[in-house]
Amino acid sequence: MGASRSGRKTWLRAVTSSVTLSLVALTSLIGAGPAFADPVPASQANYSGFSTGAAIHAGAVSNGTTTLAEVDQAYAGAVVNTQGLNSQTDSEIGTVVQAAAPGKNAGARGSGIEVGLAQNNPIANPQLILAQKATAVAPPNSSDKHSISLNGALNPIVDANLLEGIAAANFNTGGCVLGTDIANGQGHAASAQAIGSGGPNPTVNAPGDSKTTSRMVMVPQQDKDGNILAGGKGVGLMAETVQTIAPVGLLGGAVTVTVLGPWHLRAVAGGVPGSAFIDYGPATPNATTPVVTIQGSGGTTVASITAQQLFGPGGFNVTIPGVATITIGTPAHAIGSPTGAIAQSADGTIAGAAADILHVNLSLSGLTIADLRLGHMEAASYVPAGGILCQVDVAKKAQPENVNPGDQFTYIIDVHNPHGCTLTGVKVVDTITTTGGVKYSILGENPTADSVHNGVLTWNDIGPIPPGATKELTVQMQVGKNSSGGTFTETANVTASCAIGNAAGTSTISVPAAGGVTIQLPTILGGKGRALPVTGGLTGRYYAVALLIGMTALALGRRGFKALFEPRL
Repeated sequence: MGASRSGRKTWLRAVTSSVTLSLVALTSLIGAGPAFADPVPASQANYSGFSTGAAIHAGAVSNGTTTLAEVDQAYAGAVVNTQGLNSQTDSEIGTVVQAAAPGKNAGARGSGIEVGLAQNNPIANPQLILAQKATAVAPPNSSDKHSISLNGALNPIVDANLLEGIAAANFNTGGCVLGTDIANGQGHAASAQAIGSGGPNPTVNAPGDSKTTSRMVMVPQQDKDGNILAGGKGVGLMAETVQTIAPVGLLGGAVTVTVLGPWHLRAVAGGVPGSAFIDYGPATPNATTPVVTIQGSGGTTVASITAQQLFGPGGFNVTIPGVATITIGTPAHAIGSPTGAIAQSADGTIAGAAADILHVNLSLSGLTIADLRLGHMEAASYVPAGGILCQVDVAKKAQPENVNPGDQFTYIIDVHNPHGCTLTGVKVVDTITTTGGVKYSILGENPTADSVHNGVLTWNDIGPIPPGATKELTVQMQVGKNSSGGTFTETANVTASCAIGNAAGTSTISVPAAGGVTIQLPTILGGKGRALPVTGGLTGRYYAVALLIGMTALALGRRGFKALFEPRL
């Protein structure tokens, strides 16, 4: 729940050092960088970010001089950090997006309502603990879901027909998560009332459904208009919060706000120039359709505001006689700084912003809601220059691992899809090299390779490979009868595409993935010009020694040979 602004932690940890930098400091340190840097393999890439939101945030609800509670309805959060969740992540309104979880890399939270009662902020676990709060962390992958109907059990603080929290976290250590969310938190509140619930005039009354979904997901390297950037060879990271807000009655019905939904805030960082951007607003903005409607007591419409009006300079101000002046739709701003500019780095590595559909202080008859926000959202992403190169899992073995001249053996190559999207265009290039003097022949492959030339086998497309599936390739080999002893070195490289949703979720786009593995097997035991290993009896070097002794005996004769071994006095 609510937090002291001075004690709030920044959203981004500097993943290349132990020093924590603020978003503003990081942005100032980043220059244009290389025009199109190569993506960093997922096993080496440092990336991080978070998204969070509360459909309704009522901070410091007070009656006269007494603070009653702080309330967040339909709250959700999601976070990822390849360097670990080693410290707590807090939002600018003080909600705890993710408690510290050393050894974990992704986390999510979701709850219908969270209420803090006279506690120091930030509060990881509100004093009023509701069974509907869900949490998940990874690795290993996990999910959680809880719901509850209060039915007046917690009047007069809070009541609701349904409070639900959902959370899921996925992380592939050393790899990517494509085709599914890395972290996803959801909060849902139906017919919720807070402060004075059960009575005729609750302070906050949302009789419909309010929902918030916050997630972290990998996306194609694209610009704000959805165009794939030609120089991109990897993927980026998106932090997104999407909300649907029920009509909200405030201060016992003195003010009612209706918001056309859903609304979203996206922070996308692709790692290449032009790929870092903020996207904020209603799903289908229209110049003439009201997106926010405000009514006074008795249902009188005070204002109907279109998207064009809403996003004009300075937002849109509405005065309600006897209540307050409400500022609606102020532009998205820097996280933690209402007057700061959003972060959109030129090199595409950083994007971050916070926004509120409505942000106001309201008071009536001694009852005050300080820091009232409808549609509060925050999102931030950081990726390395060039973005992230996602992996295809490749494994290889030789059967058997030791052979002799004339023997046959088999290479087995397994190509595994660890993602939530189907791999297509799966190209495998298998290169065989040997130590000097080794002779071999390729007897056949299954499936048949498209080309075999000078020890290089190429399969142009072994796909599609569905999520979680493995495709096996085999290569039958034979060692030449006159081969020297030695070792094979065998390298398989795989490239593929995986279709994932773009940042707006309006289409699927294929993004690159790659993987490879090298083994130095099998070993040829002995062979032409090589001594065989000791396996018992007169074999290998012992056979050579015995042969030498025999030849010496013939040359010296029986007496001369014996003399070699007689002790000298």
